[in-house]
Amino acid sequence: MADFSKFDQRSNSDKGVWFDILHPFSGDPISEGGKASRFLIRGAASREAQGKLREAEKAAVKSSGDDEVKNMAQAHEMMINVAVPFIVDFENVEIEGKKLTGSDEDVRRFLDMTYPVMSLTPDGYELANNPFAKQAIDNVAKHEAFLGNG
Repeated sequence: MADFSKFDQRSNSDKGVWFDILHPFSGDPISEGGKASRFLIRGAASREAQGKLREAEKAAVKSSGDDEVKNMAQAHEMMINVAVPFIVDFENVEIEGKKLTGSDEDVRRFLDMTYPVMSLTPDGYELANNPFAKQAIDNVAKHEAFLGNG
């Protein structure tokens, strides 16, 4: 008999999956002493992350009636706000000698370390780097590939 618990997207999303943290410009995995720096990312179906996002959305609506992004600083802050609920923990990551945890304070501090950089192309502008907040958001979608027989 097939055990379908491995397809429990909601529970698996809450547990999270470890992803390497990449250098924002080179795209290479960051490591120290042969050990990868990683973050534990919840999936999009995570009940816990969805609850935190709803709380953040309610707070944002109360503080501003305008949801239009007007500058890069707002875009950066928006990426951080979206990413925070999905990061559970860190591995092999510290700032100034302090090992980072999955606390909102640590996660925000980490995500705010990198900032989106735009470059001019013949077709307009494009993101020239991969800030940590964007990496976290991108990995939320990749999380679902770990369901099932994979």
